[in-house]
Amino acid sequence: MDKVFFSKDTLIRKEHFWTLILTLDWRRFLVSNKYIDLLKVINWNIVSDLYEKFPLYKHWEIDTLIDLLVKKGILVFKDNYEIFNVSIIENEIISEDAMSFPRTVYWESTQICNFKCIHCYSESNIKWFEWIELNTAKKLVDEMVNNGVEFFNIWWWEPLMYKHIFEVINYCSLKWLKIELTTNWSLLTDLNIKKLKHCWLKFIQVSLDGATKTSFETMRPWSNFELIKENIRKLVENDFVVSINTVLTKINHLEIIDIINLSQDLGASFYKVSPLMETWRGCDNKLDIQLTLKELRLVYENIFKYQEKNQNPKFNIIVNKNVLNPSIKNIDWMPECHYWCPAWRSTCWIDSYGNVYPCSYMNHEDLVCWNISNKPLLEIWKDSKIMNEIRKIDKIDWKCNSCKHLETCRWWCRATAYLRYNKLDASDPLCVAHL
Repeated sequence: MDKVFFSKDTLIRKEHFWTLILTLDWRRFLVSNKYIDLLKVINWNIVSDLYEKFPLYKHWEIDTLIDLLVKKGILVFKDNYEIFNVSIIENEIISEDAMSFPRTVYWESTQICNFKCIHCYSESNIKWFEWIELNTAKKLVDEMVNNGVEFFNIWWWEPLMYKHIFEVINYCSLKWLKIELTTNWSLLTDLNIKKLKHCWLKFIQVSLDGATKTSFETMRPWSNFELIKENIRKLVENDFVVSINTVLTKINHLEIIDIINLSQDLGASFYKVSPLMETWRGCDNKLDIQLTLKELRLVYENIFKYQEKNQNPKFNIIVNKNVLNPSIKNIDWMPECHYWCPAWRSTCWIDSYGNVYPCSYMNHEDLVCWNISNKPLLEIWKDSKIMNEIRKIDKIDWKCNSCKHLETCRWWCRATAYLRYNKLDASDPLCVAHL
């Protein structure tokens, strides 16, 4: 009788939401956590034997799970088949809604950039900086892989100027760690495309902050609008999955729909917007470029109206409706104990010196949670005084106290509150729910 096998190397990661099955070609499939024990032994087994091993499952439950995984190409039936590696990670929770290790890690690989964007979230004038050496980066990758990190997002400044960038990406691929690379893509060349494809890089985020040469190059001095558009086309033609992000400012907020249309025309798969975060140059220029709350709300409203009228299964606009109405859960499957922002719950940020922060926007020296050169990330994640202080916040000052949405939104963004008021327990100054 044929046995059931995993068809290729597979990572199975149990979380408190679901169990994620991830294949080496980056296909994802989600199943209920109740199947984790079955998935641990399903490889190299006859289905009838599984019935006996798991008498608490109905036969049709086991059959349905196997049929779904076979249709996805994750399992196959054969009498003899090559045995592939199956890694199983079981993440628990260490507080009401924080995972035992982050799902996504953001990393600032360098503090060099060939642009000087007026909204940049990094320091305006770097006099000196340190590279994270290749061995340190590899050690970090190994730890992330061993603890089941799904996404390693390399961003800020210009990662293509980091001297070890291709070596790190290649090492991540060899270790089966999925990367999203966020850059301005002005340095994209045919050679770089070949290197990135050779490293199995799949996901790319590009910043597109204007629909015209004037608006784009006003926000991004030293940039070239036509070059960036051409490079986005090249990425799409070479089968990269491209996500485009726009930082909302007074310079571009009236042309957001034009930027969305341009992104779609360029072949992007995803589009999202971000509010201006008031840190570094974004703080220096906030009086000139920060939107009022009414302007910000209007942008969101226009995007949602556009979404309703323009449905394209190949182009996904990622803006959560609970930005306007926090009573709507931004993720349908999200349990009651998990809230809007993933920072310090399932994500963290590491700067180019190896300092760990709860969030990529909380790049303040008072919020450093130790350095990966001195402590493993797992220890920092669990034991950091800053991380745990934020996780234990149970009361927010000012307007949040009387808001009916408090338990759903869970105070929105702690980074915007800290950047504006230097308080982790202040109300989010960019909340537009009650305008």
